[in-house]
Amino acid sequence: MAIEGDYHNQSILEKIFDFDEEKNQFTKKAQRYQYIIQFLSKDDKNNSYKITDIQDEILQKATDLFNIDRTKKPSDIKKNTNRQFNKYLDELEEWNLVKSEDVKSSKAVDTKVYQLSKFGKILSLMIDSLLSENKKDKSDKMYEYWKVYLSDYSSSIDSFCMSHLHKCKEEGLFEEVAQFFINNLVHYNQNIRNIIDLFTQMILVRFNDKQKDSILYNLWKRSFDELDEPTRKLFSNHMKIHLNRMILRIIRDYNKYELKRFEIRDKHDLIVAESFCKKCPNSFQYIAINVISYVLHAFNKEDKTIDEYLTNLKCEQCKENGFEIIMAI
Repeated sequence: MAIEGDYHNQSILEKIFDFDEEKNQFTKKAQRYQYIIQFLSKDDKNNSYKITDIQDEILQKATDLFNIDRTKKPSDIKKNTNRQFNKYLDELEEWNLVKSEDVKSSKAVDTKVYQLSKFGKILSLMIDSLLSENKKDKSDKMYEYWKVYLSDYSSSIDSFCMSHLHKCKEEGLFEEVAQFFINNLVHYNQNIRNIIDLFTQMILVRFNDKQKDSILYNLWKRSFDELDEPTRKLFSNHMKIHLNRMILRIIRDYNKYELKRFEIRDKHDLIVAESFCKKCPNSFQYIAINVISYVLHAFNKEDKTIDEYLTNLKCEQCKENGFEIIMAI
């Protein structure tokens, strides 16, 4: 999987899916990004467009988003909004959602044409699905595109996703998984800064429904077990990196966490999980556990290794056992 989209102070998706809870709608800025992405994906040929082409259609469809004075000539309206459109396109290109190419116009003037990247195409399909009433049709289209996209690369996360998404499709759960994930993007997207994050978060979807989560657990475990040994090691290391970043967001006692994480720095399949005493909520301990065990524990499945770790922990305050892991996913 190619890394399209780098890390920024704010998640890409926090901007594109910025939702105003009071008004129950996306913010104007978020809708501007969405309109541009949707315009660039309006056909399956992935054509390139000049900024004037983009303005022509969007300014007609979304007049209220750009505070347009309709008493002015179309040429003046374009001129007045040119800087604004350039800013959004520059940001989308910086996030690798859009690609540009320098060309000569019919008047031999230097200009740019824009088209979606593969990451941008994936987001455009997700935006379409979010805004469309025909969820099944959009989900089927997403599945086919994701399948083609993942087959182009050979990283461990690609291999896992190919297997896992296929199993979800066979089980009749793909549409529900995809829609659940996309709906949650509106409110919980702070961990997603590029396409790698996107797919990694998607394979961690859970419904908080014991029956469905049990099915997802089995699909997840089968997908992992079917990877060859070198790929399993790479995938475990990938998940370790991703989970460490998520766990770091919820740590209460960084000093203890840092020391424990340093102890296992050379272990590709271990992470440090935070646990708390059920009797003394301010008593935290940090344990090194297997990455896959941690993920499967999130599906509310019993894990002997984790149970043993927790059984052997003794609170420094009450001197008793009784710890619970604080999950970051």
